[in-house]
Amino acid sequence: MSAPRHPRPLPAAGDRGSMPIALLVTMVATSLSVVLSSLVIAQIGTTRFDQRRVSGLQSARAGLQAAVATIQASTSGGVSTVTLSTAAGNPQGDRTKLPCAPMTDASSAGPATYAVSFDYYTTDPQYGGSPLAPCQTGQGPGNQAAYVRLTSTGLDLAGKVSVTLTATYPLLSGDQNLAGDTVRLAGTNLCLDAGDTPVAGGQLALRTCAASTRPKSQLFAYGSNLQVRLVSSSPPDGLCVDAQQTSGSSLALAACGTTTVPATQQWISASPGPSGGGTWASSARTLCWRAAGPVAGLSVNLDADCSTASTFVSRGSAGAGAAVLADRNQWVDYAEFSRCMDVGGQKVADARLITYPCGQSPSLTSADWSQQWVPVDATSGQAAVLANGVAGVADVLFTVTDNDASPTNPDGRYCLWSPGTAGQKVQAKACSTTTAGYRWTITRNTGLPTTSYRVQDDHALCLTAVGQDVLVDPGAPANTSILRTMPCDGSDQQKWNAPSTAQNASPLLNVTQR
Repeated sequence: MSAPRHPRPLPAAGDRGSMPIALLVTMVATSLSVVLSSLVIAQIGTTRFDQRRVSGLQSARAGLQAAVATIQASTSGGVSTVTLSTAAGNPQGDRTKLPCAPMTDASSAGPATYAVSFDYYTTDPQYGGSPLAPCQTGQGPGNQAAYVRLTSTGLDLAGKVSVTLTATYPLLSGDQNLAGDTVRLAGTNLCLDAGDTPVAGGQLALRTCAASTRPKSQLFAYGSNLQVRLVSSSPPDGLCVDAQQTSGSSLALAACGTTTVPATQQWISASPGPSGGGTWASSARTLCWRAAGPVAGLSVNLDADCSTASTFVSRGSAGAGAAVLADRNQWVDYAEFSRCMDVGGQKVADARLITYPCGQSPSLTSADWSQQWVPVDATSGQAAVLANGVAGVADVLFTVTDNDASPTNPDGRYCLWSPGTAGQKVQAKACSTTTAGYRWTITRNTGLPTTSYRVQDDHALCLTAVGQDVLVDPGAPANTSILRTMPCDGSDQQKWNAPSTAQNASPLLNVTQR
């Protein structure tokens, strides 16, 4: 009998097959290493390229800054034929000093990192058109130039990667930079319109106000010389509302008078009505605008009977007329750019101050006493000298002098007074240099839009034009804002006598990169 068989033992789970697996893992790892290395190298290359583009972009920006500085330095101490700025206290612009040749920052220390070219236009280049002929250094682009397009090409430090920035710089400021707005016939949806192809001699008519984007044919600006200018017309002359000074004459367009403004182009915005609008009268106040009828296509004519004149509503950004002039002592609210700080009803006892359509006069030198607020140094009693800077000018009394001999108010000097509590109305009271609430700090341009052009009380609250849709004031005139002290928030309602470009952090427009 044979011995029982034992099953053959299974092979041990040892190293059989391990070599191929090891080879496979090694190959995969090597492949991944190669792929990852390529990705890392590519990423490093991309990063270096991006860094070079950033460097080029910084150079292009530096070129724009240098170009702006050069333009703004094109001034002279004397009076030039055409100024680059109409704001009080600014130097006169000298167009012969404007740059013509391309500029770079090349020097003996190294190659150029940017190059800037200058192209001058009569109208904003974003709307098309061709530049003026190249100008000659020392002669400038001439009086027709209203905009300059800057093209700045920046290079990285290696001089290999370039970035180009283009931007537009408006040469004219003050009145010429007013955005303009519609002039609407009260109680209708009809606006003053210059037509699709406005030309000198073209008659103005009433047309349906645009529902959203306002067309260029309906944008008018009320300037400091009392002209009503069609914003889209070519500066520095442009087209202005004009009419022969006879009853029945129709409003038309004519080349704007510059050296001397003719009487046919001086208009007084006055006599506010309950709609928030007002009448428009000739400089002699003998003729007033009157719509031929509330129908689209009809003209606006002059009428000798101003008691039946039409009321027109000018939106805020249309301009404040002569009220912006520094010697007028009128204080224009930036949010309501056609309204000024005013003693309500010219009655000090009314216990409220309001914003009211800015008073105008043909002489450009006066306004109603209720709108003439003179800042006075509380210590010396002399007129305060306002200046730019973060600190502003402190310890200022805001004074208004009633001199109309009305039995309603005793004549004399009054001062702006703050209750020192947010939301409360300010008032005009008998002046005091020792009582709290009378001293104000006035800032002009601080370099930051949020803190510029403020009027703050001794509790650091800001003088604010507050609409009655926000805080109702029973008994106040309709469609007026009430002056109150509120926490400072940088809003337009808290800016006083700010230029029309106050919110622009940069003078450059339409900056693009390619």
